[in-house]
Amino acid sequence: MRTEAPITLAAIVFGVTGLILSGGFVQDIFVQLGEAIIQSETGHVQVFREDFREKGNRQPDRYLIEDPAPISNAIRCVPTTPRHCEIPQPTLADIRAKIEKHIKGGYLKSVQAPITVFPALKAWMELN
Repeated sequence: MRTEAPITLAAIVFGVTGLILSGGFVQDIFVQLGEAIIQSETGHVQVFREDFREKGNRQPDRYLIEDPAPISNAIRCVPTTPRHCEIPQPTLADIRAKIEKHIKGGYLKSVQAPITVFPALKAWMELN
């Protein structure tokens, strides 16, 4: 009887510790996935404060942008914004095909998406 209580308590402690660690692991996977998509140059723009890449990875809360509205207003466009593209159209088509192939063959497999899931390109942003 006396040995059962410590063993039960140890099992509960190890179980709770395992749940806490696995929950943090899963959350970190989603954070890293989002960062990987942003940094894979798929047309997203990431804006951050000076020295964030060097020092902000450990304490990102110290590098928050207090008022992001002026920045987002400066980079936002509307459908009537004139477009200027220096890359030839066939090159852009090849790049788009590579991105779609990567999403279908790499990303969807890595997140174990069902076969019935099909990616849809919602926006194409040209940065030249």
